[in-house]
Amino acid sequence: MKLIFALIIAVSSNLCFSSTIAWNDLRLQTNYTLNQDIILTLDEKEFIIPIKTKLTLVEDSILHMIKVRLQKFKLVKCPSHNLSTDLELVTVLQSNNSEKSVGANLAKNCILEVYIELEDQFTNSFFK
Repeated sequence: MKLIFALIIAVSSNLCFSSTIAWNDLRLQTNYTLNQDIILTLDEKEFIIPIKTKLTLVEDSILHMIKVRLQKFKLVKCPSHNLSTDLELVTVLQSNNSEKSVGANLAKNCILEVYIELEDQFTNSFFK
């Protein structure tokens, strides 16, 4: 019985991550859905982009001087085009239960900017 229970948990956890997409596999002009909340700070208050929010990748570039990949996502439904937040670290859970962090901020016109270290671009994103 314990073996069956352990097998169910293992399969369930793999299904959670099976639809997660790596940062380097995201494609321009494609819609993606968040698989976790993104918590940023706006005027000293939490600003949450909730799980299941749809975003479109509109720009993908490499900033060679700082060894970072910058991806910009347009929020499909935006509460205000004038919001902007500071850059913050966002933790992304990996399929092996480790964690990676990316920098993220919301810029004017509802653009979520995500900064991924080049060495982490093959890890799981927070999109499915």
